[in-house]
Amino acid sequence: MRFIKISFLLTCSLCFSKVDIRLFNPKFSTSQIRAYYPDLNTNYTQNFKGELYVTTNRKKNRILKGSNSDVQYVLSSNENSIIGIEKIENFSQNLNFRKLSSLYYSKIGEQKVVELGKGISLDIHLNGEYASYYDPNTKKITIKGLKDFSEKAISIKNIWNPYFIPTIIMNYSKDVIYNEYSKNGKMIISKFNLKSNKQSVLVRSKSIKRRFDFCINHSNEMIYVLNSSLDTKNSLPTFIATLSGEQVYKTDYKIKGKIICNDDSIFFTQEKTKISNDQEYRYILRGFKFKTSQLIDLHKSQYQMNLFKQSNTVYFHNNNNIFEIYNK
Repeated sequence: MRFIKISFLLTCSLCFSKVDIRLFNPKFSTSQIRAYYPDLNTNYTQNFKGELYVTTNRKKNRILKGSNSDVQYVLSSNENSIIGIEKIENFSQNLNFRKLSSLYYSKIGEQKVVELGKGISLDIHLNGEYASYYDPNTKKITIKGLKDFSEKAISIKNIWNPYFIPTIIMNYSKDVIYNEYSKNGKMIISKFNLKSNKQSVLVRSKSIKRRFDFCINHSNEMIYVLNSSLDTKNSLPTFIATLSGEQVYKTDYKIKGKIICNDDSIFFTQEKTKISNDQEYRYILRGFKFKTSQLIDLHKSQYQMNLFKQSNTVYFHNNNNIFEIYNK
């Protein structure tokens, strides 16, 4: 069993010498940008009127018009093919968690958009083959085939947490993997196969005070699960493991937010209070490389870092700035 404890793990710049961070500084305002694909010379921006534009090779076209200026667009993609667009109306005036957004998708760089439906937490899977979204009112996950136009609805169990939004991923076996709650309030990770319509439980939490997050490495279809405590006073360790239970990382500090798989690495934000160079920091952005079991500290901050991924690039927000994780 591969097991790495943080107190014995050597962290150094040489371990991850090809990975670093840099300030995301394109030639346009980051306050307006919603997605950026430098390899395709394409970006998506939102103006003060609530309109969404796509620019490719310096040619700018409007693709969606807001009914008012209080609109927020959230865009997502996992490859350079299809982009999902979540249009949130009355973004700052109505913070209702159960309010559904208008959902669309489009080929990256094109002006035409196709309406998907209503929901939240839109994501694109398997190189643009499927889209998923969630309805917190009906507690249903919808999976739509963007090529075969299929549609499946998956009802999830949740009577415990009114603010819960499931993590949803897919593998090439057409399994939909998501988290939900059992009747006793413990979190579980479930699987629904689109071909057989069969549903099964993959992992069960042993405590109501533990949470799961997970991501998939598509190069080997391996799923990595974060198991962490919800109790701020709980000193139990946090660990990342495979679905089979093989632990790949363990720490006595909490991992905050989501974990993100990218290439053969995983990225996460770890909470830790320590004095370094006479400055106190609380959060550390870390990268872990599976093949070599190597770990590096990429960024330290007093402010929490929110990770997100577009196409094959991982970014994070920190103290009103956007940073990019890149290969040197």
